[in-house]
Amino acid sequence: MDYTKTTDIPSPIRTYYDKRLLQRLLPRLIHKAAAEMRPLKMRSGDQIKFRRIESLSAQTAPLEEGVTPSPLVLDDTQITSTIGQYGGYSIITDMVQMTDIDPIISETVGLMGEMMGNTVDQTIASVINAGTNYIRVTATNVGSTSGARTVVNNGVFTPYHLRAAVSTLENANVEKIQTMIKTGSGYDSSPIPEAYLCYIHPTIAQWIRGGDTTYWAPATSGFIPVQHYANYSSLYPGEIGAHVSGVRFIMSTNVKTWAAASADSTTVYSNLVVGKGFYACTEMEGGVRTYVHDRKTEGGPLEQRSTVGAIVEHVTTILNDSCAVRIECESKLAGT
Repeated sequence: MDYTKTTDIPSPIRTYYDKRLLQRLLPRLIHKAAAEMRPLKMRSGDQIKFRRIESLSAQTAPLEEGVTPSPLVLDDTQITSTIGQYGGYSIITDMVQMTDIDPIISETVGLMGEMMGNTVDQTIASVINAGTNYIRVTATNVGSTSGARTVVNNGVFTPYHLRAAVSTLENANVEKIQTMIKTGSGYDSSPIPEAYLCYIHPTIAQWIRGGDTTYWAPATSGFIPVQHYANYSSLYPGEIGAHVSGVRFIMSTNVKTWAAASADSTTVYSNLVVGKGFYACTEMEGGVRTYVHDRKTEGGPLEQRSTVGAIVEHVTTILNDSCAVRIECESKLAGT
């Protein structure tokens, strides 16, 4: 609701209302969890260049005595990204400031911070889900690594697909992100293996928590609820549990989804399994900047308006496409 004028405020609220503002429902901002953070200093250009010296092949043939071998050629990969600017602002009239019971300026500053955090998180999700390594679950729950999303995807996420993604990453020598959580003395606690991260939607979270007893039966699926961790010292916001194959699940409604893929599907969900070195996030030094201009500077001849806004400079870059696998599926939960 836009309270930029007193006439925008419903009449009962204009006379009296509870002074405690209602809680806003916000998504968890999770997509920086596996990112390499690379700040960009002010006045150092609008681009950042990433460079990787590629690994040398093993030299398995023995050297010939007295013969100098050919030199090994070094090769590198360079990736250049251009930072983008994101932001917005709101106008607040003098009458709202004079008559509204709430400190509207300070409240709007908070809103801007929330908006910018959500903007960056959704921007990251969009970029990192454009990788080329994927498993699209078919109608028979087989994982396919080819075919268009609109044709193939109408199956559900199972432990089989998760293990296939982990196997792909491990065979590519992708490093895990988190070290092992050793078992503790607590009742029914479980050790958690060193792990990749998997960004999941709440709908899929319900599925793997046991919403389907065929594939994710609690006793046999390999899912470990976060309540059974030996300790909670390194939990991520939104973390719901882990899998014995070496994955920890982080949940948010900002996880990438796509439109209906077939007649019996309402939404296609991404389950992105991420290893170390997959992507980087770059922001201008200082992060989000908030701007408040009072009526004397922005209000015109009669000083009738103030503005509150925020800006951030940000770019997300995939550094190594081999370091993540996206599992695309639908959900069989009612209404999804």
